Amino acid sequence: MFKQRVRAMIAFTLIIAFSLGDILPVLASTDLTPPTLKSIKLDKTAVQPGDEIHIQVEAEDLESGISDVTTHRVVQVKKQGGDTDQYVYLTYNSTTKKYEGTYRVPSNAINGTWYTSWIYFVDKVGNQSSLFPREGSNFYQTFSVSNGSNDLTPPTLKSIKLDKTAVQPGDEIHIQVEAEDLESGISDVTTHRVVQVKKQGGDTDQYVYLTYNSTTKKYEGTYRVPSNAINGVWYTSWVYFVDKVGNQSSLFPREGSNFYQTFIVSNDIVPPNSPIVNEVSDNHTSVTGTAEVGSIVTIKAGATVLTSVTVGTDGKFTATIPVQKAGTKLTVTATDKVGNMSEAKEVIVKDATAPGVPSVSEITEKSTNVTGTAEAGSTVTVKAGTTVLTTVSVDADGKFTATIPVQKAGTKLTITATDKEGNISEAKEVIVKDATAPGVPDVNEVTEKSTNVTGTAEAGSTVTVKAGTTVLTTVSVDADGKFTATIPVQKAGTKLTITATDKEGNISEAKEVIVKDATAPGVPDVNEVTEKSTSVTGTAEAGSTVTVKTGTTVLTTVSVDADGKFIAIIPVQKAGTKLTITATDKDGNISEAKEVIVKDVTAPGVPNVNEVTEKSTSVAGTAEAGSTVTVKAGTTVLTTVSVDADGKFIAIIPVQKAGTKLTITATDKAGNISEAKEVTVKQVASVISFSDVLKSERFYNEIYTLSNEGIITGFPDGTFRPNTTVTRAQAAIMIGRALELTIDSTETTFNDVSSSSKAAGYIAAAYKSKIITGFPDGTFRPDETVTRGQMAIFLARAFKLQDTTKINFSDVAENMAAYESIKRILAAQITVGYPDNTFKPTADVTRGQFSAFLTRALQKAAQ
Repeated sequence: MFKQRVRAMIAFTLIIAFSLGDILPVLASTDLTPPTLKSIKLDKTAVQPGDEIHIQVEAEDLESGISDVTTHRVVQVKKQGGDTDQYVYLTYNSTTKKYEGTYRVPSNAINGTWYTSWIYFVDKVGNQSSLFPREGSNFYQTFSVSNGSNDLTPPTLKSIKLDKTAVQPGDEIHIQVEAEDLESGISDVTTHRVVQVKKQGGDTDQYVYLTYNSTTKKYEGTYRVPSNAINGVWYTSWVYFVDKVGNQSSLFPREGSNFYQTFIVSNDIVPPNSPIVNEVSDNHTSVTGTAEVGSIVTIKAGATVLTSVTVGTDGKFTATIPVQKAGTKLTVTATDKVGNMSEAKEVIVKDATAPGVPSVSEITEKSTNVTGTAEAGSTVTVKAGTTVLTTVSVDADGKFTATIPVQKAGTKLTITATDKEGNISEAKEVIVKDATAPGVPDVNEVTEKSTNVTGTAEAGSTVTVKAGTTVLTTVSVDADGKFTATIPVQKAGTKLTITATDKEGNISEAKEVIVKDATAPGVPDVNEVTEKSTSVTGTAEAGSTVTVKTGTTVLTTVSVDADGKFIAIIPVQKAGTKLTITATDKDGNISEAKEVIVKDVTAPGVPNVNEVTEKSTSVAGTAEAGSTVTVKAGTTVLTTVSVDADGKFIAIIPVQKAGTKLTITATDKAGNISEAKEVTVKQVASVISFSDVLKSERFYNEIYTLSNEGIITGFPDGTFRPNTTVTRAQAAIMIGRALELTIDSTETTFNDVSSSSKAAGYIAAAYKSKIITGFPDGTFRPDETVTRGQMAIFLARAFKLQDTTKINFSDVAENMAAYESIKRILAAQITVGYPDNTFKPTADVTRGQFSAFLTRALQKAAQ
């Protein structure tokens, strides 16, 4: 792919070079300025194969003028993500005063997005403008192709084959490539089916163009070795195929891959004789033998090269290799100095290793078989002393079962394996085991307070005590058959199992012992009891009896269910009454008492609250004496305050906006919360007045609306100056106040905004919110006026306007930075433009106009 592009650019450069021949006589001109490329336009954005697209480029050269040579006015079009490109040559249109040309979409064009990838103009003295537009720039124009080809898959390269591996200069090598393209098919152009051959380590390369052979169904070509070809190893360095829609497969084979085919060029093409190789066994670490003096002997196991070694002057070689398994096939070849390779000598690695020691399962005094594993196909022999008890063959899975007479415990057996070559393994010794388990242990009573388990068992055995699957302890039984095993204290009802294990590992049957209860139940866990409760609920020991008392009076008794839960019905009790609750288990053990105080659960009444206005700094009223009043705006707690003994409170709060809904609640000492009292902050008539804003002022209402909201302010002389332009700093302040942006810091990244500036905090907040950005030189330019175009960008970002509408302003172009933002504020009805069908995006915005635009944006956001 890369090579094709390089060739294409070289070809185009040659065309240009020849064309420049017509202008070389004027190269003495002082014109050193290339043509200016001003714009490009396509008349369609969506086409089908066969359609035409009209391309129009505006360009000029004010010195020598643009060249009259057609190839000096070019636009290249290309598919995104693809390699196929086309050139369109342009002609000057004296009517439109632009350079124009037509691109006919090919019938096999691939579906997708195409774009203008290169624009090239030359003036009459040879100065060149060559532009590769970046995506998103004005010169990066796109159009979509549909109903064309969907083939995006390059040809598949399946195999390559050479008919010779050693040649002399003047010989021919037949090259055969298997390739296919199941969609559009492989291109019929000969130069689209290429194999490059090259000498290893050299720069010389040759190209072989392939032709389809319908008999072999492969692509074939012949490479004639030049008479002056350099001796050495040559290889297939590049395979290149293109399909009928331009998809390319370009492969540079790596050495060792199937497509990396080699051949030797030499006047000597006679290979050495096959090496003579000595026997190799499975314990050898080298291969020895004889071969042609000076040749290189290579030893492989399958496709893996084990080693290569040079043959000495006496024709002998010794090649070190890893130990190989018996039966492995080794191939040994000799390659002379010019690369001719001998026929391979095959050597089978012989077995010279005894089988491994057999693995034998346990044999007991009751066993009639010896089982285990050994080398597959070997013969296992079982002996007791020198007496052969049996012999048996090992199966293909390496398993054996040998029948023997029953042997006494303690008898030593030896088991060996002999392979087919007579190699005998080392012997495996197995002692016949005792298989009789001890009797069941006798165990004394164990309670929930016991720290020992005591009893009797087989002398010398080991006693194990478990709770479930958990081993609590193990202990040796003394010579008198007695044991004492220390354990953690266990819960009543726990089942313990006690076993005895003899020295041979035989385990007795288990003795089961249930731990007896000797402990009172735990203190009951009791839920809250209130002055309205008619029952006491909670948890206690399952199966126990719960008793509820007030003083010495028993209110009730109730049984605890299997889940440990209880519900005891009682008369309603006064708040502050002390209840005592106990649990008694089936053995009469009584728990410690749980004391519960009956709780107050009656909420205070709704607070009475005085009027709150947008000027108020406190909320006053009455509520339950001793309770705590909480004032919220939404979910935000503004303050909490205690109600005095007279039931009065005054809660200090920040000034709230008119219309804010406050909720006031009272919480008593028991945590009971009253219903909420809702109070809406009332608006106080505006006292703000500007001497230069009369009711006749066009934006009177908007100015006073924002002024009353504290979003805009006037000047110290009492004026508002509605016709004064708005600066970037003022715009940041007004937007920040309108959106109630959080000011975390007055530090900014701009080198012209001091942290002491009135606007610094708002500029930092607006920048952080991505509403306003700075300039590439690191400045913000706070005193620079805001244009209508910038206003549109600020408001569209600030209020996250998404909806757009079609615009037809004569002074608003699609490539303008504010284009999308103008569409958004127009859709939000923030502005409509001027009667002459203009928007005037570069006109400055006055304080009165900005007030109107900001008010409309706030109203739109409130809908």
